[in-house]
Amino acid sequence: MAITNPFRATAIFLIEIFYDQLWGFKPNIVRPVVAQKGAVRSLFWFARNSLKYASTLEQWGPLRTHLLTTSISAINGCPYSVFGQAFALQLTYLKQTGNLLPLTEREMMALCGQEEAQVLSTLEQSLSQTSLTSEILSLQRMSELRHNPTLATTEQDHQLIHLIQMFATLNTCGMRNNLPTDQAHASINKNRAMRDRYIALREAERAQPKAAQPAGVTVLHPADIAADF
Repeated sequence: MAITNPFRATAIFLIEIFYDQLWGFKPNIVRPVVAQKGAVRSLFWFARNSLKYASTLEQWGPLRTHLLTTSISAINGCPYSVFGQAFALQLTYLKQTGNLLPLTEREMMALCGQEEAQVLSTLEQSLSQTSLTSEILSLQRMSELRHNPTLATTEQDHQLIHLIQMFATLNTCGMRNNLPTDQAHASINKNRAMRDRYIALREAERAQPKAAQPAGVTVLHPADIAADF
């Protein structure tokens, strides 16, 4: 996407530098958002929403946050955002539990285009096989608020509404521009040892016959517990 307006080019540069420092790469979503909103509005939009998102991430932790943003993006039908958020979810889950989630990020992408009830049912069934069963309630509350934001009564409800609204914008841009996937939309993406280990575990999983796939804990390589730098 060519940008000839110097103000927009500056806005793109500043936003991309921010995410390059935060996530270790320049996400594909930046340019279409700036093209849609213009230089000044996009700078304010990213600044405001990034601060609110960071606060939610700190309070809820990355597992709940990335699960919700993956679910929202799947319901909205945006493969680009689903991949970025789901990959972050996968890496975090592996690091914190030593396990792989039942659904891969590609399988989560395949939920795009399905009815909301089916998306939620598939994700809830998957969560029931993990240590994240308690998060099923947060998915259900997200769906309720997505359809009726006036039901919000708590701070957590309003945080959920912010995620729903923020990703409505990101998902619309992602779908409208048919964006190719990039990397995990989180700071854990900078942990290359974790990314490499996750990919190796998924490849080993695919190489096994379905009936022989272990349901237990996978053993982490020492490099997996390196700090996210």
